[in-house]
Amino acid sequence: MFPLYFLVKAALLLLALLCFIVHKPFEPSSTRALVQSSLLTVAFLTNLVVRVHLAPHLTRLIAIKMAIESEEGLGGEVGSTAPGRLSHCPHYMKLHRAFRRVHSTIAAANMASLTCTAILVSYQALKFTT
Repeated sequence: MFPLYFLVKAALLLLALLCFIVHKPFEPSSTRALVQSSLLTVAFLTNLVVRVHLAPHLTRLIAIKMAIESEEGLGGEVGSTAPGRLSHCPHYMKLHRAFRRVHSTIAAANMASLTCTAILVSYQALKFTT
């Protein structure tokens, strides 16, 4: 389910970008159109990179981490990042740090994409009010 979110989001952003390009003739002097197309492109590429490069790595880390935790009888807690008894296992701690790093990168990319989308929506709202 996790990688599907970024795939659907990238596909919808690509569709929005293509519609914008087709229905909005390019005007070199229009900074508004340049900003909008740039934001759509950045949001699309961000989601595509997350889906293609980061999401598979994260799902692999999650599967390995869950297998180790289930062997130890851990991992049933929701919202806890404390490794518990596994804090003394160097292999698990290396895996846990890698998971946190990739997950944080994906979260930052998602926030960047959402920011681009929010700015685009505000551009559209301003267009309707003026």
